[in-house]
Amino acid sequence: MRAAIRFWFLRSATFVALFGGTLTARGGLSVLHEFTGAGLEGATPQGDLIAIDGTLYGMTVEGGLNAGGTIYRLGTGGGNFATLTSFAPNSFPSGALAATGGALLGMTNGGGTGNLGTVFQVGTDGGGYNVLRSFAGGINDGKSPLGTLLVSGSTVYGLTQRGGGGADAGVVFRMNLDGSGFSVLHRFTGGATDGSFPLGSLTLSGGTLFGTTSNGGALGGGTVFRLDADGGNFGLLHSFSASNPQSSLLAVGSVLYGTTFSGGTAGVGTVFRIGTDGTGFGVLHDFSGGSNDGSLPSGSLTLVGTTLYGTTQTGGDADIGTIFRLNLDGSDFSLEHRFSGSDGASPQGTLIAVGGSLYGTTAGGGASGAGTVFSLAAVPEPSTVALVVLGLGAGLARGFRPRNPATRKRAGYRPEV
Repeated sequence: MRAAIRFWFLRSATFVALFGGTLTARGGLSVLHEFTGAGLEGATPQGDLIAIDGTLYGMTVEGGLNAGGTIYRLGTGGGNFATLTSFAPNSFPSGALAATGGALLGMTNGGGTGNLGTVFQVGTDGGGYNVLRSFAGGINDGKSPLGTLLVSGSTVYGLTQRGGGGADAGVVFRMNLDGSGFSVLHRFTGGATDGSFPLGSLTLSGGTLFGTTSNGGALGGGTVFRLDADGGNFGLLHSFSASNPQSSLLAVGSVLYGTTFSGGTAGVGTVFRIGTDGTGFGVLHDFSGGSNDGSLPSGSLTLVGTTLYGTTQTGGDADIGTIFRLNLDGSDFSLEHRFSGSDGASPQGTLIAVGGSLYGTTAGGGASGAGTVFSLAAVPEPSTVALVVLGLGAGLARGFRPRNPATRKRAGYRPEV
């Protein structure tokens, strides 16, 4: 597997595989599907699910006909599972699918003409697979995408982890739905005034694009950035110190909510908020790991009513991941579920809200240790859902390593000093 998308859970695969078992509902969580990796079925679901007319669609980075990952579908009740497409070897699909008309758009981290990644289109029945763009790197292109495409009207926006010229630190790009009109809107260069290595996806709010980078900025630990939809007025809203955000941002009015993979009091991640104008940055929750908290969040947040939901890769009783919730002001943090292995392990994507339930995936766990799709009853039931599709639920960038969770935790909103 390419070094850029090595998953932390693979380092603990032996431990996870010991938790075989039958399908059960635990604390409101139901396992809808357990991946086996056998035959045409995929393994290691990656990124987020999307829902179209009662059907869930997602991707795996392993398994399938060519062992290069798959696109799959299943009903929200867990029935009618099918593998729609098997990717070519070394494709490593990244992020989530995006729906447009009767087609699905997505990206692969590898594959394509130069094995530097692609943008592809495929029908919801698995037919008509077509590569719209093969990334080539260099100053006028990106390479190695790890996020999800943002579709706005007839325009598609995206990020690549690498490419863009000398710094090779990633780009923001746009193109038309048919793959034409490709252009680079911004080339990341790192340093004090720019970010580097974006791993999440873009968020569009009020005509402005917002995103995060895992490195760069004045403190070297990643950034929150903004730019106009035409590429103008690029600027940093915040620079992190040793926090390395890997997720997309959730826009709620004039406030952006996100997570960092590391940083915080215990060094194992935070939930933060910041105004779209760069003011009001604050930490809503410091993760501390252990039985009563999560650690290492890599997915984006989901809003149900006035409650934020998210996942962590580690933490909980078995230290293989949690589902958490908290209010918009950071109060009433709690764990909704602690994964045990038989129900999944190492959730890395973003939850989606459909009806009164949240749906998500785990990269490991289940009877075969190859991952699961699950649902969880959401409380309160959704009245207003503001969901931003994330991107990377994928793996860790080069050099990122989990840290041992400490015991201290601070709850509630904490302004950055």
